[in-house]
Amino acid sequence: MRKKILITDDESGIVLALKIRLEHEGYEVITAYNGTETLEKLRQERPDLLILDIFMPDIDGIGILNMIRESKTVPEGVSKMPVVVITAASDSKVKNLIKGKKITDYINKPIETEELLKKIRELLVNR
Repeated sequence: MRKKILITDDESGIVLALKIRLEHEGYEVITAYNGTETLEKLRQERPDLLILDIFMPDIDGIGILNMIRESKTVPEGVSKMPVVVITAASDSKVKNLIKGKKITDYINKPIETEELLKKIRELLVNR
């Protein structure tokens, strides 16, 4: 069974580039462009992994992370899924999210696709 990945970013070029590459690698890819759409897709699609931008309109990535981890608006299995943040934020801000167990890993923009693929493979190996 193919692993399902949800990519969320308000920059459509990033979403499209990642979608094409991940589909080429054999993943099923779902996309969202804001926080509200992300929550909808998490509930409907129940992906195996979330790639999430921090800075987005309506509900930002940190708000999404809080909702996911607190299990208030998503199914239980989704609340425990790995989350890889893609961000232009400082390393210290993102490392605080990791310490709080809100995210599994992160990648700074501009995205190194091979690095992201390696992280995805490692995180999905036992899911």
